[in-house]
Amino acid sequence: MKNLDKLLSWLQTSEYDGVILGRRDNFKWITEENANAVVTNTEVGVAHLLIEKDGSVTVAADSSDCPRMETEQNALRAKGMLIPWYESFEAHLKDYIGDRTFASDTGIAGTDNVQSELIDVRMQLSEKELKRYRKIGQECAGIVEGVAMNARPGQTEQEIADKIRTGCIARGISPDCVLVGSDERRYELSSVFSESTGIICKRRMFEGMEDAPSGRTDRIWLQGIYSNTRDERCN
Repeated sequence: MKNLDKLLSWLQTSEYDGVILGRRDNFKWITEENANAVVTNTEVGVAHLLIEKDGSVTVAADSSDCPRMETEQNALRAKGMLIPWYESFEAHLKDYIGDRTFASDTGIAGTDNVQSELIDVRMQLSEKELKRYRKIGQECAGIVEGVAMNARPGQTEQEIADKIRTGCIARGISPDCVLVGSDERRYELSSVFSESTGIICKRRMFEGMEDAPSGRTDRIWLQGIYSNTRDERCN
């Protein structure tokens, strides 16, 4: 079952006439390949998908992004809704919704925020998604292990983190968070992330010289990689 079909099945059992998706992770998930982000430091992208119970899909974006989204990032073959950049995005959405009832993943335009329910829908992984999870898990594990095995006393945490990022980028993985702890910080980080919610992928401990220079790597603790761009976590 395609992800759009999963969402439509949920929508059919809901009280809503449609749902608006603007979060980067939801946009990537529902299209299975497209991105609505220009920058990667925000949860919400530059385009929103308006999906209705009858299966119709509209992509709404301002005049600087709508043509690109409609022609280059449109796996769902959505109809474009161009909103002039100088006009209110939310006002246009409210006009489109009219007297109908819409939900969304952000609460935009006064809609009900159903992000928690959408997470439940997304947790129903397809075989394709499971294979992708396994693949990226293996790739990230190999990257972390390779860097960690070659880490040496005297390297800074930043140097080691950069090597991990470089390895990820070379494989088409965009790492949102790379954490490296050395010396006494490894104990502090270990305590923190042992209580985390599972965004950490891989852990390795390496022993180095006892008299390593201050501020440099003595014992290295690589907690792992979290890649949001692929919306996947390593195992």
